[in-house]
Amino acid sequence: ATQRARDGADSDNMMASMPRLALTLALFSGPCVIAATGDSPSMHMQKVSPSHVLSRSRHVPLLAKAGGGSEPLPSAKLLDVAGSSAAETAVILLFLRGASELIYRLNPRYEFASTWIAWLAVIQTCPRLQGIMQRSTEVISPEWYKSLKKPDWTPPGWAFPAIWIPLKLLQVQAAARVWSSSQLRAFTSPAIVLFVLHLTLGDTWNAQFFLKQRKLTGLLVIYTFWISVIASTVMFWRVDPVAGALLAPTIVWVAIASSLNLDIWFLNR
Repeated sequence: ATQRARDGADSDNMMASMPRLALTLALFSGPCVIAATGDSPSMHMQKVSPSHVLSRSRHVPLLAKAGGGSEPLPSAKLLDVAGSSAAETAVILLFLRGASELIYRLNPRYEFASTWIAWLAVIQTCPRLQGIMQRSTEVISPEWYKSLKKPDWTPPGWAFPAIWIPLKLLQVQAAARVWSSSQLRAFTSPAIVLFVLHLTLGDTWNAQFFLKQRKLTGLLVIYTFWISVIASTVMFWRVDPVAGALLAPTIVWVAIASSLNLDIWFLNR
């Protein structure tokens, strides 16, 4: 009975919490609205078609000519960043909501292992999900990144996977602990919603910086990404101090990555 009541409360509150989720997304994604003026017009950026943007907003100026090409205006970039982040966040939360229904039906002794597997699936697959959200035929160009001027302190290429892999495993453990402590709630758990938003902002940064080659937009997104992991760590700590400690190392690495993005933008203005 207690479980059914908890499920009912979660479902009833799902729609009520969507405005808060939308407000959170707007607050985190809003700074990217100024990014249009900083990106080089000569870069191969994805063009935003009028029909695509008009389908999302009738009152947004769409494109400005820059250097003979079409350059997305801040409003179009805002729609791009906020739209893809919001869509990915909603899909992940829906997945967690469905996973919780399955976990409820398992033997309680398997609950934590099941939550761990669910979060491993989320963290491993969300970058691919962002690719689907972008609906882009473009591919990442390693040559473009190699051609950029970089600071002398740039970490070697092997350092990124060597550091991210253990960090992701720590994130899985932290998220599983908090989710279990939150009774497997998704939409109505602020800590889980904020952490999922953090994950989607990281994927959005990859799309903006590497795929669309927007250095300044990427800079603004990655600093928002950094702020979100700090906030997530605080929220996790309040629910489970061990989970907060597991997430804390990500703050340090994202700070380094953000500084690298800042230097790259400065050197390639």
